[in-house]
Amino acid sequence: MFSYDMLDTAPYNLGWQTHFLSLVYSPKKAVSAVIAAEVMRTLPRYAHYGDYPDNCRFGPFRVNYEQDLGEMVTEEKFLYANDTRTAPPQVAKLQHIVGVGRSPVVTYGGNGAYFLDRLESGVWRLEVYPDAVIVQDPFAQRINHRTVSSRLVARAWPMRMQLPDLGGTFAVKPLNEGNAYATAAHDGSFEVRPGVYLLAREGNIDPGRLPSRVGRIGLREFVCPPAPDLPAQVLPLGRGAYAVDQPSEVAADVVDPRPPRAVTLYMRAAGAAAFRVWPMQAQQGYRFAAEIPAGTLPAGAVEYYFSVETEGGSVRSPEEADRFWTFQVVARDEPLPLFDGARDIPRLVYPRIGDDIRRAIFKSLPATDTD
Repeated sequence: MFSYDMLDTAPYNLGWQTHFLSLVYSPKKAVSAVIAAEVMRTLPRYAHYGDYPDNCRFGPFRVNYEQDLGEMVTEEKFLYANDTRTAPPQVAKLQHIVGVGRSPVVTYGGNGAYFLDRLESGVWRLEVYPDAVIVQDPFAQRINHRTVSSRLVARAWPMRMQLPDLGGTFAVKPLNEGNAYATAAHDGSFEVRPGVYLLAREGNIDPGRLPSRVGRIGLREFVCPPAPDLPAQVLPLGRGAYAVDQPSEVAADVVDPRPPRAVTLYMRAAGAAAFRVWPMQAQQGYRFAAEIPAGTLPAGAVEYYFSVETEGGSVRSPEEADRFWTFQVVARDEPLPLFDGARDIPRLVYPRIGDDIRRAIFKSLPATDTD
């Protein structure tokens, strides 16, 4: 990574088009970069850690492609870029936690990055960023600031700490300017919103005894744009094809600052008159899913849409009443084409063609018997 997206342009990824890095708008990648910086500072050059997959662990670090996870685990530092089951060797000695998602020490329902720094025994600084939800391809070709790729959502989420010096009951007090949200933890659990907080086992802490800075960051510093006021968005997550004799899951992310009242899936064989109705169940974060038993769907094309009941009214996806999402129901051993030249060539994207450095030096031509 050699570019970092400015806050004003990061939602649209208007910087270097092949890169996308922002603490606020791409939290997993940003925490991964924090871990990579620790690798550079910690490990000796030219050290050898074996061949793949043995070299997925090196020093206190681990990367896992299948889990979309990078992490650093030492006695004092615990850094992870996605949900992890790894437990620090001595939780009581931790001084610094950087995370996205859930771990054996911090359970968090949102997907923004969070930072925990131990100021003294029983006193921690917590910094929480809003959720960043990818709603459009951030690497698509665009030259405008109207198509949002990463949407911020300032939503309250439950958080649970398991830090020995804090215990199960502690005060949660705001530190950053403009933040008036305060609460208390019970059994280590509380609800948190984006901002900076002081977590204190003893509720009345004199701010004058605390350091003015934590590393290079001011104690009360929090730089983050406000979340935009946008309507609820439905992001379908259905696959392109399902096996006819296997159970299926049709899912969608419903992105809104407030949890929806109900999410419903309507589905039918293409061209049929009536839809079958499937109530969708809430999963982690913004995810809702409906489980479809094996043999329920006939072979062939299936049309479906989502209906979401929110505090502001109903939302349909797709929006138009005569449009539907589709997938195919096929036999388990039926081949699925990954690329159809005649159909897919118009969809190919050639980035940065025609700028001052690169020129269009090739053409897409149909294959013939003589080519």
